Amino acid sequence: MKRTIKFLVILPIVCMIMSACGGKGDGSPMEVMSKKAYQQVDKKYKTIYDFHDGLACVTRDVDGNSLSGFINKKGKEVIPCKYDYAGSFSEGIAIVQKDLKKGAINKKGGIIIPLEYYDISKCEDGVMVAQKDMAAYGAFNAKGENIIPFEYKFLGSVFDGMILAKNSEYMYGYFNAKGTLVVDFIYDGAYPFSEGLAIVEDGDDEICIDTKGKEVFRLPSRYYFEGDFNDGLALIYDKTNDLYGYIDKKGEMAISCKYADADDFWDGYADVEDQNGNEFLIDTKGERAYSRYK
Repeated sequence: MKRTIKFLVILPIVCMIMSACGGKGDGSPMEVMSKKAYQQVDKKYKTIYDFHDGLACVTRDVDGNSLSGFINKKGKEVIPCKYDYAGSFSEGIAIVQKDLKKGAINKKGGIIIPLEYYDISKCEDGVMVAQKDMAAYGAFNAKGENIIPFEYKFLGSVFDGMILAKNSEYMYGYFNAKGTLVVDFIYDGAYPFSEGLAIVEDGDDEICIDTKGKEVFRLPSRYYFEGDFNDGLALIYDKTNDLYGYIDKKGEMAISCKYADADDFWDGYADVEDQNGNEFLIDTKGERAYSRYK
């Protein structure tokens, strides 16, 4: 039952970035295609992944190399197998790789972003974060326009329409999905937005801000955040007694710090461990629950 929030700003882009060809989408080839079409492509390709945006990534051997392309639901190869790697389509755009360089294509196979980048995220909210080299991050919109220049030490994925950024002076701020800087680089640490709020650090102080950069509340010094907001509550740790509890979006204590360990809420419930080592579920009122499913 340990937390992940503190690692979000230092994960390399490759960890948050490219979805593999698999994953949930329109459905599996057997679900989406006719029996005849599926039998034909099943013989032709080494691997057929799930459909996303009406296309499925496939791989086959070409001159001794395993290359990737895309088929439609009729089994027609609409984007030739010529890439060393291809990610699933997202918002009509797929990330592809050739000779260790990545770029982006549309559903017709047209190049949206040239294959010249170290890494690129899948398209989310019309934005693709890219890494030109190990230290230069920037971002493109769905038209392939460079909306955030390649001059940042870090750019995160889009959360709540906001992009976490770290500048050359190692200070943190936020861009919106249009590439406009909306929260200036004034924070010593920062984390992605969740439910309209982000946790930022000003020296030793932890502060919650909204998407306009306005301070909502400042966490008392005896506590620190252990999670972001889910179901309207954030996990906090009380340094004075080594226990965990939850705070609401107004900065008020919602569930007192009385647990030896605890996790973030999701779907209305959180896993906790009491001071006697008993593990169980609680709801957002702090009442004990016996199942996530009613």
